[in-house]
Amino acid sequence: MNKRFRTAIFGFGKIAYGYGDDKKYIKEYPIPTHFEAIKKIQNLDLDTVIDADENALKNANQAGVKNLFTDIRDVNDIDQIEFLTLSCPPHINKLDVLKTFPSLKGLVLEKPVTDNICDAKEILEYVKKENIKTQVCYLRRFDDFAVSLQSGELNKLIGKPQMAQIVYGNGLRNNGSHMLDLCMMLFGDFTKNIKSFNTNIDTCVLDNDLNITCLLKTKSGINISMTPIDFKNYRENSLDIWGEKGRIVLNQEGSYFNHWKSTSSRFGDIYKEINWSEPSYSGKTQIGDALEKLYLNLIGSIKNNENPLSSLDSSIKIEELINKIILDHDKN
Repeated sequence: MNKRFRTAIFGFGKIAYGYGDDKKYIKEYPIPTHFEAIKKIQNLDLDTVIDADENALKNANQAGVKNLFTDIRDVNDIDQIEFLTLSCPPHINKLDVLKTFPSLKGLVLEKPVTDNICDAKEILEYVKKENIKTQVCYLRRFDDFAVSLQSGELNKLIGKPQMAQIVYGNGLRNNGSHMLDLCMMLFGDFTKNIKSFNTNIDTCVLDNDLNITCLLKTKSGINISMTPIDFKNYRENSLDIWGEKGRIVLNQEGSYFNHWKSTSSRFGDIYKEINWSEPSYSGKTQIGDALEKLYLNLIGSIKNNENPLSSLDSSIKIEELINKIILDHDKN
């Protein structure tokens, strides 16, 4: 596909640009920001950044972006912009922003998309009506290792999954949502069976976020426990899956994995156990390159008129689940 899309970024903060200046971050995530991902893709011509923060616009200027605006109403030839990344906080009225771009073909949204599910559904209705292919930044859907697990490798490695445990921090909507999406990717949709418990961890980056312990179940029969950990002590977002024949753990935000086969137990031949001292194998996933693949998948979706891998429909399912977890928590 040789067509180039004139591209804009609305919101030029850390995930749009700033993480690219963090040497530790880029060691783990070679494609750390939307700017870096877009820059690598020949089909996208990034020439416009909109941000109310003058410092953000200075960064964009230093990065070589030509058209810089604090007010979306001042954007030149806005009807020529066909590709938009909204990397702004959830409280921003994204539907109003979208309606100022009359020619959009592709849209990338950070999550959580909005502060409430009704606004997210209005955006979904609008992008479907306007045929704007929309991708939400759940990056594990573009990690080659996670995709291989989804495609059958998980069952090859550990047999039929028995249960899973999520450990997350810095907020259910902010970080826990990533692991919920990974579980939905691997195990399918969740049931309505939810049991939530209060915690005393208040470390969150979003104003209306919470750290909640909960028990969940998928329609495929997998029981999932979800427990927060204080980000002040550990920066962690992990998924631990036990199967009939082994165990696999994706930790440090899904960047690394460890796999163990089950072996004969020390306490009798009729039992099996995990040999903790000797993982069958371990390594690094490809999550660090996933953001570029997200954009490439979206461009392919536009070309082929297909649904992208991390659609807004799918994202809304996660946000609905989180709302149910919070509602159950508030009842208790």
